[in-house]
Amino acid sequence: MPKRIIIIALILFCCTYSTTAQSSKVQLKTVVIDAGHGDHDSGALSKDSKIKEKDVVLDIALNLGNMIKEAYPDVKVIYTRSTDVFVSLEDRTNIANQNDADLFISIHSNSVPKNKTAPSGCETFIMGMNKSASNMEVCKI
Repeated sequence: MPKRIIIIALILFCCTYSTTAQSSKVQLKTVVIDAGHGDHDSGALSKDSKIKEKDVVLDIALNLGNMIKEAYPDVKVIYTRSTDVFVSLEDRTNIANQNDADLFISIHSNSVPKNKTAPSGCETFIMGMNKSASNMEVCKI
């Protein structure tokens, strides 16, 4: 069930984004999609430890990439990983920088400890489309 909710949210995001991108004349040429974690770094686990974040986000990343390719054939989609391998944070950023990515999407699915209240909403971190000096300083952190 949570996987369905995530996929539905991504679909809604893509539909909303496509309308915004068309109206604002932003020209995306390259999108890097980063499926968080991988290999020995499983990320969050389900209560029974059978579902691993690394697998869920990889599935979402590959599906999102296919959706972008179908909707925007001129946009180049690059994955930081397309299989269950570990990619360091430095390598992830290098992939985006070496390919001059216009957009970097890092996908994670967080968990909440039992002693905390149930989560609501979503997290979104946006760097921005332009590569201003202040944005580049944030990237160095």
